[in-house]
Amino acid sequence: MSSKPIHWVDSDQQLADMAAALAGQRLLALDTEFMRTDTFYAKLALVQLCDGESIWLVDFPALGNIEPLRELLNHPQLVTLVHACGEDLDVLESAAAIVPAQLFDTQWAAAYLNRGFSLGYARLVEQLCGVELDKQATRSDWLQRPLTSQQRSYAACDVDYLHAMHSQLAAELTAAGRRDWFDEEMAELLAAAKQRNDSDHYYLKLAAAWEFSPAQLAELDAACNWREQLARDRDLPRGRIFKDPQLVEAVRRGVASLDQLRDCGDIHPVSLRKHGEPLLAVLAAARSQAPSTELVAPARPLTRAEGPLFKALRQTVQQLSEQLNIAKELAANKRDLEQLVRQVSDGVAVDALEWPARLASGWRQQQFGAPLSARLSAVDSAGEPHAV
Repeated sequence: MSSKPIHWVDSDQQLADMAAALAGQRLLALDTEFMRTDTFYAKLALVQLCDGESIWLVDFPALGNIEPLRELLNHPQLVTLVHACGEDLDVLESAAAIVPAQLFDTQWAAAYLNRGFSLGYARLVEQLCGVELDKQATRSDWLQRPLTSQQRSYAACDVDYLHAMHSQLAAELTAAGRRDWFDEEMAELLAAAKQRNDSDHYYLKLAAAWEFSPAQLAELDAACNWREQLARDRDLPRGRIFKDPQLVEAVRRGVASLDQLRDCGDIHPVSLRKHGEPLLAVLAAARSQAPSTELVAPARPLTRAEGPLFKALRQTVQQLSEQLNIAKELAANKRDLEQLVRQVSDGVAVDALEWPARLASGWRQQQFGAPLSARLSAVDSAGEPHAV
């Protein structure tokens, strides 16, 4: 249980009073509790805030006017302290049009200090504050009212230690010369949050379609766009309409009837009855017209012959990350390295490569660009990496 005063906010007047009390803060800890079960959009249940002295638990569904909360959290000078904030940013943007101007994510800070990648909040609190937290309420129903005392205590704890951890981690980042790198990561995280709801070319996420023809890609793109709009309009999970593999298989088979569609995976009878005919109409319309633009296919899987080069690049990343004393996952992920391998395998010269966005600029380009280029330049005509 937190030793800080905890305030329950469940009226517009209480929210306005809280916002006024916090208006001058430049560091504010934040967390959210939400439910995402049978809906497209997560249902925001609770917003937890802490100024370092007191904690506020905001009962979001009880509010009528959320403008004071929006103004408070969107303030351009406010640094919002969070931990593993990906889903928090998503639900805040969709439910309340809130996108913080500045972030300090303690999970990312720990990674830049090589304390561990994707370190959980409780583990980091234990590392830095020597406190063992009770996480038993993690999976509870946050939309129920009233919340139990255990739920309130759990929610309060999730912002209770963020100020203390920020102070220690910020000092360590500066001492390690990693603060600029971390700030760059936070800017990228916020930019990604603003684009999170951009569903254009969802089909590119469906790796199984890498061999599709341009016409098939156009059909798949049309099917994904139709499903996305329907899911948003009716607030349904995408999979409640049709799952990704079912759309891929429908395009692969060129289905033109409900009987054919029924065989494209384990399609629920309700989905077939409600959405089968509309999907067939979308596919038929896309099939009847030439694609307006030639769509890029999802990336192909690496071949066996490309494996040694991929392993060599991964080894380079591992070695340099150890020298820099950062978590290796920060430098380049599997997808980044595969993109480079494919290009070299396809005959693209190293000086003409299209570098993955994460490696194309900033600290990653400065630290990893030259070593990775050296590895790629050492590839012989058979695709085998030489020692460098």
